[in-house]
Amino acid sequence: GVFENLKMGNRRLVQRGPQFNVWRAATDNDGLKLFPVVEWGSDRILDQWRKAGYDRLELVETKTDVQDVEGKVVVLINQRWRCPGMDRIIVHDHRYTLSSTGGLKVRNHFTVDADLPELPRIGVSLVLPSDLENLEWFGRGPWENYSDRKRGAVFAHYRSTVADEYVPYILPQEHGNKTDVRWMEMHDDGGQGVRFSATLPMEASASHFTASDLYAAKHTTDLKPRSEIHVNLDHAQRGLGTGSCGPDTLPQYRILPGAYDLNFKISGTE
Repeated sequence: GVFENLKMGNRRLVQRGPQFNVWRAATDNDGLKLFPVVEWGSDRILDQWRKAGYDRLELVETKTDVQDVEGKVVVLINQRWRCPGMDRIIVHDHRYTLSSTGGLKVRNHFTVDADLPELPRIGVSLVLPSDLENLEWFGRGPWENYSDRKRGAVFAHYRSTVADEYVPYILPQEHGNKTDVRWMEMHDDGGQGVRFSATLPMEASASHFTASDLYAAKHTTDLKPRSEIHVNLDHAQRGLGTGSCGPDTLPQYRILPGAYDLNFKISGTE
């Protein structure tokens, strides 16, 4: 139920994905990742995430169907992901519609079991070829920003590189997020690449590290950048709060169990 190769003409745009994703590399405000869960207790959100098993979801069922809808190819995928720590299910329904112009419309619907704790994020991840290093987006920037850390990030059109989005926190953690994103694209030096255009404003990021890379590292020197590019497209990501030395994330910036949608279009760039 995951694309392993997406091309436009002879140009490879996506190596893998979109694939369901709820995990983020825990921030210091989420909890201290170096502490065993049993020692820290259940008052920190990171412990709740680890106990639920958000960092090790298990795909237990996939159903696929291909249809011809008014002359357009539509791929329907239903996936059930198990949270092993609580034996609860998150359902991901995704629908792909190939347009006559070559663009791919993607509709994601997520249903999170009511007994699960709040989520780190809710969205999808993709892997892109290494030569799509140039990054552009229309949203808040130029620096990283989050739902409760965006007042100082101005809404505009920005240019950067994937490598420059890395923030070298001494204890590696989530970084580089952008909010209120209308579109994000990665392209090579000739301008050819892939664009993700949101139906409604989304959150997005691109990195040479996976969340697992960051979460496993104890220091910046433990990290080795991957050649490929890892992209996150989210309906939402949990706000940062001030939990390392103050109050936790405010309620309005949290992601509770329920139903969520993330819709966007994948297209090539000129």
